[in-house]
Amino acid sequence: MTPKQTRFAMTLFECGDQTEAYRRTYNVENMSQNSIYTAAYELANHPEVVKLIEERTEDAALVATLNEAWVLKRYMMLANADPNELVESRLVCCRHCHGIDHNYQWVDAREWAEAVAAVLDDNARRAGSRNFTPRAIPTNDGGYGFWGTKPPAHDCPKCFGRGLTDIHIHDTRNLSPAGKLLYAGVKMTANGPEIKMRDQDGALDFLAKYLGLDKKVLDINPPPGSTSNLHKLSEITNDPIQASKAYANLLTGT
Repeated sequence: MTPKQTRFAMTLFECGDQTEAYRRTYNVENMSQNSIYTAAYELANHPEVVKLIEERTEDAALVATLNEAWVLKRYMMLANADPNELVESRLVCCRHCHGIDHNYQWVDAREWAEAVAAVLDDNARRAGSRNFTPRAIPTNDGGYGFWGTKPPAHDCPKCFGRGLTDIHIHDTRNLSPAGKLLYAGVKMTANGPEIKMRDQDGALDFLAKYLGLDKKVLDINPPPGSTSNLHKLSEITNDPIQASKAYANLLTGT
């Protein structure tokens, strides 16, 4: 786009009149009214001009939503978001929880066969070494069908019903609006991915201050005959001694 085309697009966005925008941008002294109208119409439909106006329209729509209600709504969504929607710690079964007679349970026959082969290969490799003790061949007495997300069995003699702790990260593509607001990205660490979250306590603190809860008057009814005044929360300082005295005064009405 030329500088004048850009200026025309911005002027058209401001005034909404193609002909007026053309007049403000170009020298039209020697042009007829019909020529101005035609030139303005053609320029207003130029692909680059249309694109620039659409972008400015989208920006203006966004700015229009950035009002007090919009900000408060987002703070409320953030304060009420459920962190479990992003990542959760859950107790799952161990390999013995649901096995036959609580023996080790395999996913399927292939997993068991691979484990047997690995033990046989290891025994064969170490057979000529001193003090060789062969490893026991795994059995399939516990059966198949292990499903690692099932809950623990309360009578399991191996984990005593405690199960195993499993940290599960949810698919962030399927988050709710509140979950998307809480989600602040992922950081790869030496111990694996770490989900980053925005400050929910900070959001709650902001709402409390906005509502004036940090200065709200305590509604304490003094006993009959008492002339004590109501105390403001702001009168209770951060000093622990002064705070304890103020709290005692609230209780005794003195």
